[in-house]
Amino acid sequence: MIRILYFGQIAEAVGKSEELVDAKVFDAGVRAYFETKYPVLVSLSYRIAIDREIREELLAGEQPNEISLLPPFAGG
Repeated sequence: MIRILYFGQIAEAVGKSEELVDAKVFDAGVRAYFETKYPVLVSLSYRIAIDREIREELLAGEQPNEISLLPPFAGG
């Protein structure tokens, strides 16, 4: 399981500050997963950090510990 952290306006938009998800849900892409699960994110500006590195895609076979969604004013 991967720990997902939501910050600032992103947390407000999705209604939670964290959750756990299976890595398999990201097969179609990290941003695509979040924007499909939480359509409100499509209209928001945010960055994605995978294990504290700003990037949007998982490497083949990668099992990160944490993925964070950061609004621009939070250093994203």
